[in-house]
Amino acid sequence: MLAGVLITESLRHDVTLERLNLRVDKISRWRNPDPAPGQPDTWTIVDFTSDRSDPMGLADQFAQALSSPGWYVDFHTEDQKFVVFPDKTFAYRRGDDRGRAEAVAYARSAGVPDDQCDWGE
Repeated sequence: MLAGVLITESLRHDVTLERLNLRVDKISRWRNPDPAPGQPDTWTIVDFTSDRSDPMGLADQFAQALSSPGWYVDFHTEDQKFVVFPDKTFAYRRGDDRGRAEAVAYARSAGVPDDQCDWGE
């Protein structure tokens, strides 16, 4: 089982995602008081779960669909964390400080503001 979060505004305008095999658990709207340049001030957040057996396959689908700069999708399995950027994915053991630090460093270089590098483990 895997679980994660997708901000729908992070998707490119010309993309269609199909056969994701995701279950939507919650959809919420959130007003970001300090969006990064190019980000809207209201986000639609989709919390999802899936019983997919190929988390890297899902990561690849998201990586090809995300807009840039400054967007990512994160999800986790029982023991692994996935942080997916346009065309780049970080997968590390949950609780691995070094793996998280590498993903955060990349996020910053990709235009993600510090306060948005808040994915949970």
